[in-house]
Amino acid sequence: CGKWLLNNGQVPILPHLLTVGLFGKNNDRGELNATIVEYNRKLIAMCDAIYVFGPRITEGMQEEIEYCGQISKPVFKFPNL
Repeated sequence: CGKWLLNNGQVPILPHLLTVGLFGKNNDRGELNATIVEYNRKLIAMCDAIYVFGPRITEGMQEEIEYCGQISKPVFKFPNL
Protein backbone atom coordinates (compact mmCIF):
# COMPACT_ATOMS: atom_id res chain seq x y z
CA CYS A 1 0.00 0.00 0.00
CA GLY A 2 2.93 2.30 0.58
CA LYS A 3 4.00 1.65 -3.00
CA TRP A 4 0.48 2.56 -4.20
CA LEU A 5 0.77 5.89 -2.39
CA LEU A 6 4.19 6.57 -3.91
CA ASN A 7 2.90 5.71 -7.38
CA ASN A 8 0.08 8.21 -6.82
CA GLY A 9 2.29 11.12 -5.80
CA GLN A 10 1.96 10.75 -2.02
CA VAL A 11 4.64 10.27 0.64
CA PRO A 12 3.65 7.29 2.78
CA ILE A 13 4.22 7.37 6.52
CA LEU A 14 3.65 3.89 7.88
CA PRO A 15 3.49 4.13 11.68
CA HIS A 16 2.88 0.41 12.19
CA LEU A 17 6.30 -0.26 10.65
CA LEU A 18 7.98 2.56 12.56
CA THR A 19 6.59 1.55 15.94
CA VAL A 20 7.72 -2.07 15.56
CA GLY A 21 11.24 -0.82 14.88
CA LEU A 22 11.19 1.59 17.79
CA PHE A 23 9.25 -0.35 20.40
CA GLY A 24 9.40 -4.00 19.31
CA LYS A 25 6.74 -6.33 17.99
CA ASN A 26 5.73 -7.91 21.28
CA ASN A 27 5.24 -4.80 23.41
CA ASP A 28 2.72 -4.90 26.23
CA ARG A 29 -0.63 -3.12 25.95
CA GLY A 30 -0.02 -1.01 29.05
CA GLU A 31 2.12 2.09 29.43
CA LEU A 32 4.13 1.43 26.28
CA ASN A 33 0.94 1.21 24.24
CA ALA A 34 -0.08 4.66 25.50
CA THR A 35 3.29 5.97 24.26
CA ILE A 36 2.71 4.41 20.84
CA VAL A 37 -0.81 5.86 20.63
CA GLU A 38 0.52 9.35 21.44
CA TYR A 39 3.33 8.91 18.90
CA ASN A 40 0.86 7.88 16.19
CA ARG A 41 -1.43 10.80 16.99
CA LYS A 42 1.46 13.22 16.52
CA LEU A 43 2.21 11.63 13.15
CA ILE A 44 -1.46 11.82 12.13
CA ALA A 45 -1.59 15.50 13.07
CA MET A 46 1.32 16.21 10.69
CA CYS A 47 -0.27 14.39 7.75
CA ASP A 48 -2.62 15.90 5.16
CA ALA A 49 -4.86 12.82 5.18
CA ILE A 50 -5.03 9.21 6.32
CA TYR A 51 -5.37 6.28 3.91
CA VAL A 52 -6.81 3.00 5.21
CA PHE A 53 -6.15 -0.09 3.10
CA GLY A 54 -7.80 -3.49 3.23
CA PRO A 55 -11.14 -4.80 4.47
CA ARG A 56 -10.09 -5.37 8.10
CA ILE A 57 -10.07 -2.49 10.59
CA THR A 58 -8.20 -3.30 13.81
CA GLU A 59 -9.01 -1.74 17.16
CA GLY A 60 -5.97 0.52 16.88
CA MET A 61 -6.89 1.58 13.35
CA GLN A 62 -10.42 2.40 14.48
CA GLU A 63 -9.04 4.57 17.30
CA GLU A 64 -6.86 6.42 14.78
CA ILE A 65 -9.82 6.90 12.40
CA GLU A 66 -11.88 8.32 15.26
CA TYR A 67 -9.00 10.63 16.21
CA CYS A 68 -8.95 11.89 12.63
CA GLY A 69 -12.61 12.83 13.02
CA GLN A 70 -11.79 14.76 16.20
CA ILE A 71 -9.15 16.84 14.43
CA SER A 72 -11.01 17.10 11.09
CA LYS A 73 -8.42 15.04 9.22
CA PRO A 74 -9.66 13.38 5.99
CA VAL A 75 -9.72 9.57 5.96
CA PHE A 76 -9.75 7.71 2.64
CA LYS A 77 -10.64 4.01 2.78
CA PHE A 78 -9.61 1.47 0.15
CA PRO A 79 -11.07 -1.85 1.33
CA ASN A 80 -10.09 -3.68 -1.87
CA LEU A 81 -6.38 -2.80 -1.89
